[in-house]
Amino acid sequence: MISFGMNYNHEKETLIRQVSFFKQVPNHEYVCSIAMAKLEFLRLGTDEDIAYRKRQYKNFIKNINKTVPDDLPLCFHGCPIYSARSILVNGKIFPTVNKINIDSGQFGITTKKDAFLSLRRYIDILNFNMPAGCIFVILARPQDKKVRLLLMDSIDLKTEPDRLVAIITTPENITRVKKWASIGGIASTKVFDFDTFITTLQYSIAN
Repeated sequence: MISFGMNYNHEKETLIRQVSFFKQVPNHEYVCSIAMAKLEFLRLGTDEDIAYRKRQYKNFIKNINKTVPDDLPLCFHGCPIYSARSILVNGKIFPTVNKINIDSGQFGITTKKDAFLSLRRYIDILNFNMPAGCIFVILARPQDKKVRLLLMDSIDLKTEPDRLVAIITTPENITRVKKWASIGGIASTKVFDFDTFITTLQYSIAN
């Protein structure tokens, strides 16, 4: 069963309570910062955005499986919109904005066969009270030995720009994601909505 997220007012009240609570709890600054970031981006979803996201939830992975050749080593890193801002403004994909142990120096990825995890678990695709997050499409190198374990070493997107193939998000986010990319020294031409990414990838592979 698909869940379409909390009622907007309920989610807003919940986040306000979380911020108030965790501000008073020692050593919970990170948890508090996440609640504050969610509260910052919280808004009522539009019919257009909701319809677009439902369609991507249903079709995007099918399109990835049909389009990406098995020998093309693309990896996918999905994250919420507030984490995407941190990655782009800093110009790096690194553990402190992700779910992996900070000391590992690695972040979580998916490959073609399990890309549905990046879409469905990590970018708030069905929480319509929040803007959808982003999927970073990354080119794996031969020395990336842990790809099969769904891990990759931290990447400086400014010094290794060719590793970043694309940043995929919803039409609602295109302007702000391009702005963040520019701040972080990342080519804003790599920002696509889901449909345009598939079309561009199909053309690139065909030519």
